[in-house]
Amino acid sequence: EAKFFTPEEASVFLDMAGKEDDRLFALYLMAVTLGMREGELLGLRWSDVDMDAQVIRISQNLQRNPANNGRLELKETKTVKSKRSLPLTDDLRDALRRHKARQTQDRLLAGPDKWVDCGLVFTTRNGTPIRASNLLKGYKRLLVRAGLEERRFHDLRHSTASFLLARGVPMKVISELLGHSDTKVTSEIYSHILPGMTKDVVEEVTRLLKTG
Repeated sequence: EAKFFTPEEASVFLDMAGKEDDRLFALYLMAVTLGMREGELLGLRWSDVDMDAQVIRISQNLQRNPANNGRLELKETKTVKSKRSLPLTDDLRDALRRHKARQTQDRLLAGPDKWVDCGLVFTTRNGTPIRASNLLKGYKRLLVRAGLEERRFHDLRHSTASFLLARGVPMKVISELLGHSDTKVTSEIYSHILPGMTKDVVEEVTRLLKTG
């Protein structure tokens, strides 16, 4: 069952990541802002990020293959809708620029013999892909440090959708941002929070009629 972050809780989480100068701060910011999937974040390449056009292109996932001794593999997105372009806001661009500078420093410290250039945005200090299990460990540590209750990493994605729904963003726009196959998938996932929002909309209409 999804446990949504409130906007205030999401801010507390990001503030803690920033205060601790967490090396994956940009990843967390993208998860909260864009609702990207875990595999999409870990499989993002620098070639998918256009700083000038301020666009991020999602085309692949990083996955663990149980049939191949748990080896990490890059796979194309499962559906056509999952392959999408997302806006790179100024805050995200700044965070990614700082992240890239840190990654360059990691490469220099590791040296040419130990650095593995896989072309990914988010890597270990040696340039290799990050395992989801290790991402989860760091994520949970931040939750504890921030004084927040435990939640799945995927709940960051759910929270993004709930923030947008609360702001009255159309379901189609949210569906396209999240990379769902169609709006039916989106509405089914978030149907349990729609009734309360519908009530808010009706009350807003009532207020407008009273002031009209």
